[in-house]
Amino acid sequence: MSQSVTLQCLLGVAIGLLGCELGSPALPPSQSIALGDYAGKNVVIVSIDTLRADHLGVYGYERDTSPHLDRLATDAVTFERARAPRGLTWPSLVSMFTSLYPKTSNVRRNGDLFADDVPTLASILEARGYATAAFMANACGAFTRNFGTRFCGDDEGVHRKALKWIAEHDGSPFLLWIHYMAPHEEYLPPKKFDRFTDPAYSGPATGKRDYLDAVMMSGETPEAQDLEHVVGLYDGEVLYSDALAQGVIEALDAHDYLSSSIYVLTSDHGEELMQHNNYYYHSCSVYEAVHHIPLIVRFPDRNFAGRRIREIVENIDIAPTLLEWLGEEPPPSFEGQSFRALVNEEPGAAEEFTEATAEYHRPGTGWIGTLRTDRWHYIYNPDRITPICRPESDYFEVRKEELYDHTKDPLEQFNVAIEHRSLTSEMQRRLLEAVAQQRDQGPGQRADPQVIEQLKAMGYLIE
Repeated sequence: MSQSVTLQCLLGVAIGLLGCELGSPALPPSQSIALGDYAGKNVVIVSIDTLRADHLGVYGYERDTSPHLDRLATDAVTFERARAPRGLTWPSLVSMFTSLYPKTSNVRRNGDLFADDVPTLASILEARGYATAAFMANACGAFTRNFGTRFCGDDEGVHRKALKWIAEHDGSPFLLWIHYMAPHEEYLPPKKFDRFTDPAYSGPATGKRDYLDAVMMSGETPEAQDLEHVVGLYDGEVLYSDALAQGVIEALDAHDYLSSSIYVLTSDHGEELMQHNNYYYHSCSVYEAVHHIPLIVRFPDRNFAGRRIREIVENIDIAPTLLEWLGEEPPPSFEGQSFRALVNEEPGAAEEFTEATAEYHRPGTGWIGTLRTDRWHYIYNPDRITPICRPESDYFEVRKEELYDHTKDPLEQFNVAIEHRSLTSEMQRRLLEAVAQQRDQGPGQRADPQVIEQLKAMGYLIE
């Protein structure tokens, strides 16, 4: 594309808000990816904070919130059932880069830090001569090392700096991570992207935290039109994020990096949006709306274009897979497993990706664990703890055992644990067995007091 980019397209790249139709040469037949087939290629990871998978067209959403990502998926592999290990930013993103569950990394809350000697995708590639750069609109305090270039700011600043870095890079292999925050509350999309609310709406609902908190703390279900207004604002933020992600694709193409980069689009977690317990946000949730994340992988040669994978993968599986594609051996510390064989459709590979665990952890109080399979989602709260969603709030009830049948109840509204006692017992056994295999490192480190206070001021740290 670099030889025929129009002025309009370049302007779109500069601000990431205009779409360009990228050249689409004929695809070669899909072929298996061997170890090291993409050695020396770049890795670009774009993660979008609080992005619900089921609010993207490629995952079946009825609104046109993601035209660019939907088009990306036609050139890529879409994982239909990717999972986050925790509905919280720091634990989830740290898990993605360390390939460790939160219990093992000790990053179970915002403000927790992993040890200096823990290998990460960034540290491994940097040791192999890769340039590493991170541009983050959130979780900056969780990654104070591992990246040679690091910038923290709002979405616009992050986007501008990341595109500048792409334009000025010297051409050597790189790992580039960009983390946007738009769908995170507050839901205040730029006017251009506020397309899913009724202009005639005159009710009390806004996307601001004071309104959202008041509704949640009241315990009263909002009126249908008020909830619809808030969801429309959230969807506007998704549309904005879609444009930002497309801006990265266009910048990579304009500077001849798209054909030499593995591009990964994902999220740290989703958002409840009142699906359970009169709750808009995510940190308290142990449900599918929050743990189900998008995962779309585009290869430099567009291999396996349009492929959809239904097996269950976890975000801790991303780092070992990328390393294998690049020809690097994942370190023994990694708890994730490479899904390279799954993408290749190798015999027996699907049997290795049949379930995933996730958690909610409240230090000194207790733990809630979940186990997701193809059909069932099991939630176990042995200590009957109540997640704390806002200071002095205890309205988010999670029963000791919950079981949801996704063939009949994808929104998880009907707990059928009592009707399936034998299955519930089996799911509990499998959950506890899986968690027992996760290493417990004991008390971890906390970020410095200034970072902790910043998190509290943002309403982003409760305990």
